[in-house]
Amino acid sequence: MDEFHKAVVEEPLDAGAARAKESLLASIQNDRHIQEELKRLGIGAEEIPFYLSTLAEYQENYGACANCHGLEECKSASRSYQMVLEISDAGKLSYHYEECPFAKEKRRLMENYRWHDFSTEWFSLTAKSMRDLKSRKIRRLIMSALQNHMGKNWVYLYGEEESGKSHALVALCNDFARAGKTISFLNCNQEFDVLKGLAINNRDQFERTLEEILSSDFLILDGFGDEFKSDYVRDQIVMPLLSERAKRGTPVFFSSNYSLEEIEVLYQTSKASNVIAKRLVKIIRNKLATQEGLNPAGEFQVEKGLENLIQRKG
Repeated sequence: MDEFHKAVVEEPLDAGAARAKESLLASIQNDRHIQEELKRLGIGAEEIPFYLSTLAEYQENYGACANCHGLEECKSASRSYQMVLEISDAGKLSYHYEECPFAKEKRRLMENYRWHDFSTEWFSLTAKSMRDLKSRKIRRLIMSALQNHMGKNWVYLYGEEESGKSHALVALCNDFARAGKTISFLNCNQEFDVLKGLAINNRDQFERTLEEILSSDFLILDGFGDEFKSDYVRDQIVMPLLSERAKRGTPVFFSSNYSLEEIEVLYQTSKASNVIAKRLVKIIRNKLATQEGLNPAGEFQVEKGLENLIQRKG
């Protein structure tokens, strides 16, 4: 290709690049947020062209974050991290990345869970959106229990599988964790078996683990009654756990597929265990909050469909 035709081909490309640069420069000069950041850092208008690529990247990053409502809808290429402009040691405009507010909140929330036997997706649940009549009753019941001056601060939710009992408890506990409270959310079928193994094979570790659970601000026994039942599990794990929480006056929330009457039958694992099974259930009943809408035993029956009514937060 001769020089004339080469110039004809290349000139429009150079002109197009120049126009794109001018357009980007104008966008940054008219961007109020960027101008405030540059003023904060002492970067003058005459320096902007030298930092155009950095500022363009920053504009794209903060633009993706500006209207974000949570991690589930994050559109930033840096995914949950925000770009922060700074002046480097060499005196030049630079940047670093730090967690976005939603990521920080989620991390703080997770740090306050000593156990969380549920999907990490459930960390987006929040009690603030429990607005339907049924979920409001559960929320009111638990908040009332926490304000009970007679020490009746336990709540027992029961109902069919997939009725949303766990969803409701996670939504409430997420808000407690955000407020700095420690949570032990145990799947009974899973964790009681783990505790049994520790009690048999490593008693010191068992005692430390049990104390960590006992010292949590909130204990949730999810799927209570689904665990393998034996005299050993009942007498070495379940009874000490419930008795000590009752003694300390700290809250316990249950979700179960069984009523307390059924739990009593299920824990009669031998002919000689009827008395202990009755005592176990009595401990729970004596600590249950009383409120209108509960059955005479102090239990709250949850109907199916609740999980569809609890919205999520990012």
